[in-house]
Amino acid sequence: MSGEAGAGKSSLVEQFAQQAGRAARVLWGHCDALQTSRVLGPVNEVVAGLALVQRESLEILEHLGAGPLAAIVRQRLRGVGARGIPRGPRASTRDNPAGLTAREVQVLTLLVRGHTNNELAQRLHVSAKTIDHHVSSILEKLAVRSRTEAVTAAFELGIATAAD
Repeated sequence: MSGEAGAGKSSLVEQFAQQAGRAARVLWGHCDALQTSRVLGPVNEVVAGLALVQRESLEILEHLGAGPLAAIVRQRLRGVGARGIPRGPRASTRDNPAGLTAREVQVLTLLVRGHTNNELAQRLHVSAKTIDHHVSSILEKLAVRSRTEAVTAAFELGIATAAD
């Protein structure tokens, strides 16, 4: 930002970067690198800096439940070649009142019927350790501490019915 059109703007952007936190400082550092004599290096650094900032933004947006905006950020990250970008929850998971996956609902339904982890593992053709992970995830998502509380929550949320 040189010349009259950019007069004072550079210092304003720098002040913002200093106040806005680490992600903005990373981006400012990459933008500042564009003013060096190197040609390709800074462009790659800026892309990497933008990807870093966007990844951090994606985490914040997902935590806030800002689905549409998170989808835009995911799309932009994929556009710059970023890998390992989560697709986000499936529609069935989003529709579940507790955010349970289809498999977690299946496991919870079998918990309601009183099955043990070993019985669940045999029935679902997975290891007992996998069932342990599913049960832990269910307990966390339902904000309960025991299988009994999970069964109660399943009935309260309508995930399980007396017919189950």
